[in-house]
Amino acid sequence: MGRPRKLDAERSFVFKDKEYLNPAKRAELENKLKALERNARNIDNVIDPGKPWLYNPKSTNVADLYREMGKVKKTLARRTPRESDAKTRNVLFARAKGLEREIQKEMPSKSEMQGKRYVGGNGKPYVVASEEAIRKQMDWQVRQAGNVREWQQIMRVLDPADPNAANVERLRRAR
Repeated sequence: MGRPRKLDAERSFVFKDKEYLNPAKRAELENKLKALERNARNIDNVIDPGKPWLYNPKSTNVADLYREMGKVKKTLARRTPRESDAKTRNVLFARAKGLEREIQKEMPSKSEMQGKRYVGGNGKPYVVASEEAIRKQMDWQVRQAGNVREWQQIMRVLDPADPNAANVERLRRAR
């Protein structure tokens, strides 16, 4: 079997081995980078350029600080979706719609997953999903894992600011 054919637009944005950061994780890394840069500025002000050996090495390891800054910068650069032009966005949107149809085809509905309602000993109701619904969901997750991952990546490229853009539960049918 040959390799699957991909469009140039998809090839440049979606990679099977790389996950784009969601907005919350990206913000967390940006805040961490700001804190590291702030610490680096404070250290640079304390260290005498003529006598760097007088700096107390127990308080902060300067090399580790700069190494960590480099790792965070590299992660942000590699795992943040790039801006895309209109043609690329149209191709990715069409691919996302096709994946949505494929994902929804066998996805258990909300009513299937909710199961039956019972009242517990304390008088509070609780919901138990049937074993059949759980098994169906688990089988679906195994079969559709690649499609779901690709759809999530595309949605992170199309709408990087929306934290719920890549939530697959948006696709689940009510009945």
